Amino acid sequence: MLQELKSQLHYLSENNKKNQQCIKDLFIQFQEIQVNYRNKNSIDKPKQDLFYKVRPEVINQILIFLDFITVQKFRLVSKRTNYIVLHLLPIIFQNQLYQIQNIENSIQEYVQNNPNSPQQEEIVKQAIDKSVNEVKQIKMQDIAILKTLHNPPMIVETIFQYLMILFDFNQESQKSWAQSQKLIQHQQFHQKLTNIDYESISDRQLHLLQPIKDIIGEQVRDVSIEAFKIYQFIQTIVLSNESQKQLIYIQLQKKKKKLITRHQVIEKLIAKYQ
Repeated sequence: MLQELKSQLHYLSENNKKNQQCIKDLFIQFQEIQVNYRNKNSIDKPKQDLFYKVRPEVINQILIFLDFITVQKFRLVSKRTNYIVLHLLPIIFQNQLYQIQNIENSIQEYVQNNPNSPQQEEIVKQAIDKSVNEVKQIKMQDIAILKTLHNPPMIVETIFQYLMILFDFNQESQKSWAQSQKLIQHQQFHQKLTNIDYESISDRQLHLLQPIKDIIGEQVRDVSIEAFKIYQFIQTIVLSNESQKQLIYIQLQKKKKKLITRHQVIEKLIAKYQ
């Protein structure tokens, strides 16, 4: 009888251990489910106040790399951050004014040290205007002849490669005659060509356009009058930017134009939130 009770007790004890282990396993599984659930929610629903604990000085540094037009389009920042941004705008505004004043002083100093620069600039402008007028005289029927060429003369194809660089097409398009054909087929080809802002041409473009100076104009003219006029136009632009002093002057003008645009945007933002 005692032996039977011992065996039953042992059986109950073993059962109890198994049940406890099952409960423990269930609890662990439940914890894993909770952790996975939290992780999933944290991915699907990011915190809305990502900049809440960011110091104003850091936000100021971030603003340096932002387009001011999109400053107020943030959706993942706190109200506090927006207030900080608005508070910093007048400070940035004053800094922009200071930079514009510095550039104006640099331009004035440049003009004083290079008294002939305004005359040189006028000469360059006249040369470019002359080239633009020559380009405007290109007839569409003459351009149509170029469009039909599947295998154009090498020198013509080269001139149009430089034209593609002037329009800042990507590298693959620059070497494609098919892309050049699409460009000259465009209805507004004349308008696009004559409205190029030659003062905004990048240093990279100027570097790529330098070899055009080695091309002999007479050889181009003997093959195609239209390509020759485009050649003259591109060469004039390159030569106008060749002088280092002139390049510095143009860069200063570019920077001033960019700063004034930013200044106007900041001014509008300040007026909007006052």
